[in-house]
Amino acid sequence: MIPVKGISELVLEVRDLQQAERFYGEVLGFPLKRIDPRVTWVEAPQCRIQLRLFGTPGHRGAGPCHFAFAVEPEEIEPITAILKQHGVWARGPVDFGESVSVFCFDPDNNEIEFNDYYPRQAGKGGG
Repeated sequence: MIPVKGISELVLEVRDLQQAERFYGEVLGFPLKRIDPRVTWVEAPQCRIQLRLFGTPGHRGAGPCHFAFAVEPEEIEPITAILKQHGVWARGPVDFGESVSVFCFDPDNNEIEFNDYYPRQAGKGGG
């Protein structure tokens, strides 16, 4: 197996960059860095999402798609509450037995999952 450490970058093509920035910056609380009039980086520890205005030359993005953030088990309930406080439809918490998740959609209909699988496994010594 190639020794990967995680996903370093995800490119999402968006129809309205300012709306996407509001969602990722204000609702989810991620730091944003506008690197071009048509491109913004959303950054978190060990994670970067590149929001690209649809049709911008360069990397092509996926969309709509599903992706998941690893979060600590005790963060699932607060994340659900934050999403609902911002009027974002949230499904969950959903208990899958080996993990618990909450799901939502961004303005471009990408499904975002917040999942405690990896932190939970690390807590069991399986990390």
